[in-house]
Amino acid sequence: AERLARSASASDGGAGAGANGGSDVAVDADILDFLGELEVKLQLKADDLDASVEEVARAAHERLPLARQELGTLQEKAGALRKQILQMVEGIGKTQSTVGYTLGNIQVMDRVQSNMRRARDALGEAAGMAQLLATVEQTFKQGDLTTIGRQLKQIREGLESVSGVPEFAGVETKLHEFEERLQQMVQAPLQKAFEDHDAKSVQHLSSILVLSNKNDTIGTLFVSAKISKLQSSWETFSPMQGLGVGKNASAGDDATPKVVSFEGWLPEWLRSVLAVVEAEHKWCLEVLPGEADALFMTLIETCFISIKQSFKNRLQNTLSAAKLAHDAGDSPVSPLQVLVAVKTCLKDFLGSVITMLGRSGAREQGRGKLLECLALCTYGQIKDQVLLYPLLERQEISGSYNKLSGDLQLRTTKLKQAAHSSSGSVADSIEACTSAIHGLIGPLCKVGEAAAQRCLKITDGFKVDELLAVVDECLVAVMSKVSFSLKVIQDCAKEAAVKASAAGQDADAAYKQDGLPEDILVAILRVLQVAALFSASIGGLEEALGASVASLGSKSWELQSDIGVWFTLFPGQREEHVGKLAGFAGSPLLPSSQRSVKDFAEAAEGLVLDFMMIKVRESLLGLKESKLWCRAEGKDTTFDLPSFSVFPSKHVTSLGEYLLVVPQQFEVLDDLEEVGSRLQSEEEQRGEGSEQSSFAAEWISKIVEEAAKLYTRDILKIPRLNETGCSQLQADIDYLCNILQALFVTVPPALSTVASNLSLSNEEIKDPEKRNKDCDNAAWDRMVKMRGAAEKGAAKE
Repeated sequence: AERLARSASASDGGAGAGANGGSDVAVDADILDFLGELEVKLQLKADDLDASVEEVARAAHERLPLARQELGTLQEKAGALRKQILQMVEGIGKTQSTVGYTLGNIQVMDRVQSNMRRARDALGEAAGMAQLLATVEQTFKQGDLTTIGRQLKQIREGLESVSGVPEFAGVETKLHEFEERLQQMVQAPLQKAFEDHDAKSVQHLSSILVLSNKNDTIGTLFVSAKISKLQSSWETFSPMQGLGVGKNASAGDDATPKVVSFEGWLPEWLRSVLAVVEAEHKWCLEVLPGEADALFMTLIETCFISIKQSFKNRLQNTLSAAKLAHDAGDSPVSPLQVLVAVKTCLKDFLGSVITMLGRSGAREQGRGKLLECLALCTYGQIKDQVLLYPLLERQEISGSYNKLSGDLQLRTTKLKQAAHSSSGSVADSIEACTSAIHGLIGPLCKVGEAAAQRCLKITDGFKVDELLAVVDECLVAVMSKVSFSLKVIQDCAKEAAVKASAAGQDADAAYKQDGLPEDILVAILRVLQVAALFSASIGGLEEALGASVASLGSKSWELQSDIGVWFTLFPGQREEHVGKLAGFAGSPLLPSSQRSVKDFAEAAEGLVLDFMMIKVRESLLGLKESKLWCRAEGKDTTFDLPSFSVFPSKHVTSLGEYLLVVPQQFEVLDDLEEVGSRLQSEEEQRGEGSEQSSFAAEWISKIVEEAAKLYTRDILKIPRLNETGCSQLQADIDYLCNILQALFVTVPPALSTVASNLSLSNEEIKDPEKRNKDCDNAAWDRMVKMRGAAEKGAAKE
């Protein structure tokens, strides 16, 4: 390597000296010598490796016979070992069979020992039982109740042990006889102890009944001792009582008896019951703490069960009497008010009992059963009336609405009679009828809101879906009467308009502004206010009902809640109620009433529009047949006189003067502030701006726009329009547009199109480029046709 390096360096160093050829020959010789030595060394190393490999192969070949011999030996040993394993498995199987047989014998021996042990115990129990049976009769004679109870408990516990012994086959019957005898011996003193509040005797005698497995008897005796006081207080009710309601009046009390209603007497009785049971519950918590809640609820349940039929009879009689008196006008109390009072009493009683149980620390599981029992025995008293609540509510609402609408029906009848009278009498009758409709609105909504409150108080929202259907149905019935009155107003207004028109023609005053009587106009305009107020009020009623329905969705429906009690009394109603509440979301609660109110509002608007357009039609009468549009203007050729401006026609001036009077006529619409306040509140709820036009201004715009449309319709029916007619029509339209501008009303597109057309000559209107892109095409084409017809007529002449 060193020589190669030196030769390489020498070659690099002498690259410039090409003439030094001897040095290159010497370097090549050194490389050849080195390569030769290296080849010899490699050959020697290869020989050594060949010899080693050959030696290793020979040694391995020599070991192969020995390896085959060892492999055979191993195979023989493996076969012998396999035989041994099979023998061992076979031995294990035999051993397992032997062990199983042995275990079976051991189990048999264990059963024998157990049977012998039980037999020994049974013999002992039998001996003890025989001894107990022999001595219990003697103990009964001695009257030792505690010992009797303990012995009967031992007999009951040992009864299972001797159940298969024939000699003791009648022990169970005898035990039952003994327990009955013991109960009869304990019953009288325990009930006396409960009546006297003898705590020690109650604890002692109750423990004896517990020993004899007669726990239920404790509750029965407790109720027997206390129920008579509650029942006697219930029987003290009488519609005719003295000043001491629910109590016996003293012998010297000469107070005048007064009529006491059942719903007025019931709260006092429930308070007395609550006072009694609360005192007994506190006493039981000290004497029998483990049985206090059960005894407390048993007493209440027994009390309400014992008076159940009497309670229903009294309530039904009270409701019937209240209905008769209310319908006759003798009493302001309706049947539903009676039911609300009764339900409120029961609710207060139920809440007090629940609070009392909560203070006693009753276990949650047992408390649920107690509350279910309490719900059944309290709210169950009015279960039938709750089922009939929708019917009662329909009678209540219908009766109220009929009374409210009675004045309206009377006013409507008088309006029919006044239809053939003077205009002043008709106006007064229309005003009275409209005022009657207006007077209905507030009370109608109050009746609906009161019905919702009654539903929450009586059914806790359980019947809210049926209430909404009843309110909707009753409102529709009232709206039918209101719509009928509106129809009568409309007929009378038309007849009055015909009379006024005939009177105006007879007096040759077709274009005077007195037109229809002012008092009738004011009465008609009042209908708009009533319609707007009706729509706003029904919307407010629906919002109030929606709030009541929404409040039900946030309530807890567990048994402790009021509505949860009804789910307990009416199983399977929870899911249906949830589905109904979900169906109310996003849908109108009073759909039929909304449609009726909408129809009424549309009819009222149509009435006003038709009435206000009577004068407009009178002003436009003969407009399209007028000779102004095709008049041939003769020019004096003697003198060259200038042409003067054209004045508006009598048709448009009469119309304009009438439109200028309209705002004064509509000032009556701003008299009732409640309409504006209702509309403003609705607009604020919708988030609209604060700058709102008045209700009257909106209707002035409607009237003026409708009049402009009628005018445009009539001028487009002109058969021919020459140049003179165009000038006249241009003057008329300019005048009317100024009127519209003064009244802050936008010119209708069709009228603007007519004005644009009139500003062009006959040749220019034929040019499509002169037509405005935003014009009313139908009006433009009609104007072209009208002017073309006039041009053709002039050419023929």
